Amino acid sequence: MMPAVAEQPKEFIRFRPAEIKVFRKRKRLPGPEWFERNINVPIGSRKGLYRNSNNPAMWGILHWATLPWVRTLVLAKGIQVGGTLIFYGLMLREAQYTADTALIVMADERSVKKLSKKRLQPMIDQSPALASIKSSNPDDTSIYSISLSHGFTIDIGWSSSEMSVSSESYRVVLLDEISKYKVRGNIEDAKGRTTVHQDTFKLWIWSSPGIDTDDPENRDPLMVEAEACDVMLEFFAKCPDCGKEQVMIFDRFGWPGQVNLQGQTEADPKAIRRNRSAWYQCEHCPSRWNDYKRDKAVLASMKTGWKPTDGEEIERPQSVYFHFPAWLSPYVSLSEVVASWLEAQGDEEKLRKWNNRFAGVSYRVNSTHAPELEALADRAEVYPAEVPMNAGILTAGADVQINRIEIEVVAWGVGNESWGIENQVFYGDPRLPDVWAQLDTYLSKRWKHESGVEIGLSRTFVDSGYCSSHVYKFTAPRKPRNIYSVKGASSAEAPEVLGPTKQRIGSTKAEVFILGGNKLKTTMFGYFDIAQPGPGYCHLPDTYDKTWYEQMQAEHQVAQKTNGRPVQVWQKKKANLANEAIDKRQYALAALMSLRVDIKAQIAALKSAAEPKEPQKQTASGPPGGFVRGWRR
Repeated sequence: MMPAVAEQPKEFIRFRPAEIKVFRKRKRLPGPEWFERNINVPIGSRKGLYRNSNNPAMWGILHWATLPWVRTLVLAKGIQVGGTLIFYGLMLREAQYTADTALIVMADERSVKKLSKKRLQPMIDQSPALASIKSSNPDDTSIYSISLSHGFTIDIGWSSSEMSVSSESYRVVLLDEISKYKVRGNIEDAKGRTTVHQDTFKLWIWSSPGIDTDDPENRDPLMVEAEACDVMLEFFAKCPDCGKEQVMIFDRFGWPGQVNLQGQTEADPKAIRRNRSAWYQCEHCPSRWNDYKRDKAVLASMKTGWKPTDGEEIERPQSVYFHFPAWLSPYVSLSEVVASWLEAQGDEEKLRKWNNRFAGVSYRVNSTHAPELEALADRAEVYPAEVPMNAGILTAGADVQINRIEIEVVAWGVGNESWGIENQVFYGDPRLPDVWAQLDTYLSKRWKHESGVEIGLSRTFVDSGYCSSHVYKFTAPRKPRNIYSVKGASSAEAPEVLGPTKQRIGSTKAEVFILGGNKLKTTMFGYFDIAQPGPGYCHLPDTYDKTWYEQMQAEHQVAQKTNGRPVQVWQKKKANLANEAIDKRQYALAALMSLRVDIKAQIAALKSAAEPKEPQKQTASGPPGGFVRGWRR
């Protein structure tokens, strides 16, 4: 019988500290609590360790984003709300607790290069929890990728790079400023990277909104993602005086005004911004909230403010949408919101930016057409004089064609109210001097104002798209008479008027204004849409013929992509349609915009000239000549 062999003791293998960290089951802190322990705010008026009370409305987004059943979170935000800090912090929270992978997609490569060095690396270095897992290997940190010591990897790409958004699978995907993406086809590719993590992925999408259209191919991608969410949430702030909750909307903002000479109320945006005099009117009581009360109202609803607005109750929604206007942020003054809105009136581009940046909503662009022919013709009227009393200055727009030059003279009043004065056509080859001599004589003409004073043209714009050298030769020596060449900008998003800039053709130098025809036409047709006399209204004389009205119907707006973004542009309905009436009017409008003139003062001076002058009363007795001549006698 074999002797029993003593069993050898098993050798105990001790785990290293890093391995213990990996295998230890750690309790995950909720988003709001994790932020207060781990995120430092590097810049701004409230630097230092993150505090939820400093930006109370963000508490709910941090809470919802870290709920285990919420897979997709979409945020439409105004400016200065802290959204970017929040989502990158949420990603780093995932990095502390897992060894997964994350993908960040930005609008362009330039933004990518700024992100790693100026945001992510400082956030990791300044966080006690994250600094301990930062890799000591310099090769693990680059512009396009960051690998932490326990295996969590962050890849950073941009919207126009297919390679950077479609090469790997990721559990966490962040789409930063999605409305600014120039190439939008990669959005679905980026979202598709989460497919293998069906039960655990996190998809976070945020942006200030952009332009939205009726065309399904040119929607604002942020709004497309928002509409696909299970739940849409708005923030209900609690009034510090009556305690009732409400969604803050711009319709309930108020501000002080002043009365102008016409008895109308105007507001001074500079004074409102300087004095911080705007307020929000409570929906339920007379309380007016200034910035301090607004902050109290938002803070009071920090943990309860975000509520569904679509009426549908879903117990555990997988996708949620938040609308976060700038006026919920303590970093944005109510007076700045109001002042910026006042400054945007009458300017399509500024109004779009205000909606995107402050209201946090897409700027809706619908198909726009010129006013209907009959509607325009019905407004024809007989003026009491060649130039009516409420008009102060005249401008003209001239369009050069192959066998003629056409011109319209327009009178302007307060608020860009306009009166069409005359349409003239000078026939002749613009390559020959005769037709230019006719135009030169006409531009010296004077029209009788209702006050009895004769007035001439304040500025004339002549299109140089055809026969440019001849246009320059005509306008260059006539600069003292305020006669300038113009040419259209190449970009559909160019501002209405730029310049003048100096242009040369051969030996001829001329000062030329650059016109953003797309925006000019949008403004012009917006004026024609105004139905009642007053600011912006377009008066038409009964002398305009049917051709002018027909030409005004020649164009409409269509959506097209510019730099990957949808833009509404004006185009002819048919290639063979004449549109000279549109061009002449837009040049006359641009001429007005290029002038720095006080129309109110001009009108007042003309009215004053029309008033009969009372003879001066002689107050001193004695012979003619006054005191000195009387004394010398």
